[in-house]
Parts: sequence; structure tokens; C-alpha cells
Amino acid sequence: MIVNRTISYTKLALCTFIAATLSGCGTMEPLIDVPEKVFSATIEPYDLTLFDESVHLFTPAALTERIESQKLVRRVDNLIVLLDSVEKGAFYRGVPEDIYQREVLRRFNRTLPRVSLNGGIWRLGDEEPDLRLGSYIPTQIEANLDKGAALPQIGASDLADAISIATELATDMKGRTALLILSRWERFDTPVLEAIDRFYQRGEAEKGFQV
Repeated sequence: MIVNRTISYTKLALCTFIAATLSGCGTMEPLIDVPEKVFSATIEPYDLTLFDESVHLFTPAALTERIESQKLVRRVDNLIVLLDSVEKGAFYRGVPEDIYQREVLRRFNRTLPRVSLNGGIWRLGDEEPDLRLGSYIPTQIEANLDKGAALPQIGASDLADAISIATELATDMKGRTALLILSRWERFDTPVLEAIDRFYQRGEAEKGFQV
């Protein structure tokens, strides 16, 4: 009986010693001052300088392999490209506007998959139009433009009128036609949007047009 009590007292003393030791360690730990109020972080205005000074273009991507691997269904047979008129001396973010427009067209042609397309490219202008349609071959078009070949004019300097002419061209072509317009965003006013709507309507009624 005395032995059991001795063992119990020993366990109690050991537990008391451990508790005292731990509490002693706790009192030796340095305290950290926590502020009573936590203020919100200050966010500076976003710097748009680099964005304003840079020219943003899409990177050409090879789509042929993806089309073949994913077995995508072709939806366009013809392509009509309209290049809006560019004012002399006009710049877009420090880049001459005609060079910027030319670069966008070049990258678009490099992105086109290797499929047979009919159509052509026209620039806005009032000269007697040459509306002959042929095969749209991006490599050949790029080669001609690099040599300084001038693009034929569509027969209208107004963008809405040019879209109307393109609509009649698309109506005479077999298959489905896509219309690509390279122009400034502010040029898409109400008459231009209405001309695009008429292009869509003609396609819905007949073959299916895309802009």
C-alpha cells in the first residue's frame, strides 16, 4: 500500500515539474506587439504608360495542324478583304497607320490555314473598280504586296458603300463568304453597322455570310 502511494506521489511530482517547466518556457518567449488597428494597403494608380506607347498585334499561329487533328469543319469558301483608306501622315501609337494596317494583314495571311479560298483584297477608293474575283492565295498576295503592287480600289471611299459593294460581290460567289474589314474602331458608325447587318441578312437569306 505504501509502495503504491509512493509511485502515485512520484507521478504527481513528475507531472508538476513538467507543467512548471513548460510554463517557465512560455514566460521566457518574447512578446509581439500587435497593433490595435490594421490599416488597408495603399494601391497606386495603374501605370498605363507602356500600354499607351506599345503596339499590340496578334501573333500568327499555324492552324492547319490543329484543324486536321481536331477534324474541324470548314465554314468559309470565299474571303473578301476591305482595307480602309489611311490618311497621309496618320499614326497609330507612334507607328504610321499604313504600316500598321499592312502588318495586321500580313499576320492575318500567315494565320490562314492551307485551304483553297476564292475572293480578293480591295482598298477603299473612288477609282473605277476592278472587281474580278480569283483564288485567294496568301503567299502570292504577300509576295505581290512586298514588291510594291498596288491594291485595286473598290469604287467607293465611304466604308458603308464599300461594304454594300462587297455584299453584291458575295452574292455572286458560290459558297459561304467571309468579309474582313481593316479599319479604325471609330469608323464603325451607324451607317457602317447597318451595312454590316444587310450583309448578314443577305447571307442568312441565301448562303451564309460572316464578318
